[in-house]
Amino acid sequence: MPNQPASNRVVVMGASAGGIEAVCAVLAGLPADFSLPILVVIHIGPGPSQLPAILSRCGPLPATHPQPDEPLRPGHVYVAPPNQHLLVEDRHIRLTHGPRENRVRPAIDPLFRSASRAYRAGAIGIILSGELDDGAAGLFSLKARGGVAMVQDPAEASVASMPRHAQEAVAVDYCLPVAQIASRLVELSQEREPMSALHPQPRSGNGQTQQNIPGEKIEGNRGTPVPLVCPDCEGPLFEIRDGELVQFHCLVGHTFSPVSLSAAHADALERAVWVTIRMLRERLTFQQLLAQKQPDGPPRSPAYIAEEVARIEQDIKLLEQVQERI
Repeated sequence: MPNQPASNRVVVMGASAGGIEAVCAVLAGLPADFSLPILVVIHIGPGPSQLPAILSRCGPLPATHPQPDEPLRPGHVYVAPPNQHLLVEDRHIRLTHGPRENRVRPAIDPLFRSASRAYRAGAIGIILSGELDDGAAGLFSLKARGGVAMVQDPAEASVASMPRHAQEAVAVDYCLPVAQIASRLVELSQEREPMSALHPQPRSGNGQTQQNIPGEKIEGNRGTPVPLVCPDCEGPLFEIRDGELVQFHCLVGHTFSPVSLSAAHADALERAVWVTIRMLRERLTFQQLLAQKQPDGPPRSPAYIAEEVARIEQDIKLLEQVQERI
C-alpha cells in the first residue's frame, strides 16, 4: 500500500510561555524533506512579530506568516500572524480577526478545531509549553475525530500548565520530551496506514465508537445561561458541556475554558479595584482641597474633613490589601 499522500495529513502545534524554545527544538529535528505542512500558534502580542525569522533559523524548514487563502505546502511552517486566528479550510490558510478565545488572539483552540474538521484522522496536534489551558479543548476535538494527540512531557516543559491540562482532558497518544517529538513526527509522516487505523477512536461502554464529536456540540450551540458576564465585552455568558469538556462563550463569540475564565475574571476584578482606588484618591484630593478653602455653601468643620480624609485613607489601604490577594 503506498504512503498516504501528504495532502491528507497536517501537523498543528500550539505553545505559549516557554514555547518558542520548544517549537525550535521540534523544528530542529525535522529533515529538509519533511512531507507535511506545519501550522503553529504561539501566543504573542499585537505588535510586529519576528517569529517566522526565528523559527526559520531553528531548522531546515522555511517559516512564514501566511497570506489569506494560501494553499498548504509540504515541509513549510505557517506561523499565526499577530492579532489573527490561524485556521485551515479546504487545504488552504484562513486568517480571521474573530473574537478572542481563552483571552488570546491568535488562539490554539480555533486552529486545532479547524484542522480536525479539514483533515479528520489526518490531523496531528501537539501542545507544548505554556500557561493556562488554551489548546486542551482543540486537542480534544482533534483526537475525537481520529487525529493523533501529542503533548510535551509536562515534567520537562518550561511552563507545564498547557501540556498538563491537555493531558488531563485528552487521552493523548504520545507524551514525549521535546527532543523526541520530531522523530515521532517523521515516523507518522511515513506511516503507510491511515491515521485512524493506527490510532482508533475511543469506544463507549457499549463498544460503539463515539459519534458525537466534542467541540462540534460547542460550535454553534448557545448553551445554558449562567449568572456571569463576559470579561471581554460584558455580555451574557453561556455554558456548554460535552462530556467532560466545559466551555463558556458569549453572544459575540468570546470563548473561555473554566481555567481561562477564572483568570479573566481575576484580571477584571483587579482592574475594578484599581479604578476604585483611583476614584478614592481623587476623593481624598478633593477633601484636602476643602480643608484649605471652603467652597460656597454651608461650611464644613476642619474636624469633619479630617475624619473624612482618615476614612478614605483607610478604605484605600483595605483595597490595596484586597488587590494584593487577587
